[in-house]
Amino acid sequence: MKRLISLLVALSLLGTLSLAIQNPPADRGPGRMLDRLALTDQQKPEFERLQADHMKKMIDQIAKVATTGVDLRTLLREEAPQKAAIEKKMKEIADLRTQVQLARLEHWFAVQKILTPEQQKVWKSALEQPGSRHHMGRPAGMRQRTPRGPGCGMGPQGPPMDR
Repeated sequence: MKRLISLLVALSLLGTLSLAIQNPPADRGPGRMLDRLALTDQQKPEFERLQADHMKKMIDQIAKVATTGVDLRTLLREEAPQKAAIEKKMKEIADLRTQVQLARLEHWFAVQKILTPEQQKVWKSALEQPGSRHHMGRPAGMRQRTPRGPGCGMGPQGPPMDR
């Protein structure tokens, strides 16, 4: 049952993410960056390949973070939560998020290599725009969403033990 719920959450996340990828906001997203970079006909296929490879990797990583988060919530809701197991799961999530950040950094440098010095300035400017998907903060799909309501997360009342 636990696996089924995790699978359903992952599929839901992937569906939502795929819709966001297919319909990015008009002022952001890969199309806008392509326009700003003014890539040559030789650069476009390589840029698009790098973007596609990166997107696939991000989808996989974000799904892992999401399913591990479901596992964490399950541990927190147990009749007798085990602190060691919860800490281990939290560290696992932190490691997965670090992997996401490192993959984004790797992608950023891979794209940087195919650009001219002038295009690199445009590419670097994306780092300074927090709303940009190229910003080195959390990717748009990984923004922290704080659950609300009783029994959600570990608010001031601590883990949901006796609810």
